[in-house]
Amino acid sequence: YERAMDHFRAIDDKPHQAVTLTEIGDRYAEQEDLDRTIEYYEQALELYREVANHRQVSVCFSYLGYYAVYQGDIALSIDYQHRANNCPCLPPVARSTTFGITSRAVS
Repeated sequence: YERAMDHFRAIDDKPHQAVTLTEIGDRYAEQEDLDRTIEYYEQALELYREVANHRQVSVCFSYLGYYAVYQGDIALSIDYQHRANNCPCLPPVARSTTFGITSRAVS
C-alpha cells in the first residue's frame, strides 16, 4: 500500500489516494486497531471531500460511525450517521433514516 500511495501522491491522484487510505484503514480494522483505522478513514474522508465524491464521503462517515460505536462513543456515532445520511448523493428517503429508524416526525 505504501508504494501505491507514493505513486498516487507523485501523480497527484487524489481519488486513488483516498481508496488506498481506506484500504489501509480496513487492514488496521482487521487487526482491531481502531485508532489507526479511524486515522486513515479521516484522511480518506478529506480527500473524498476535495474531489467531491459524495458517495464515498457518505461511506466514510458511515464507517466512522460504526467504529465510534465500538469505541463506546454513541453520540459521535449518531453524528457521523447523520452526516452520512444527509449526503447529497443519497435520495431524500435514504437521507431521512438512521440505523433504520426514521428521523422525520410521524404525524
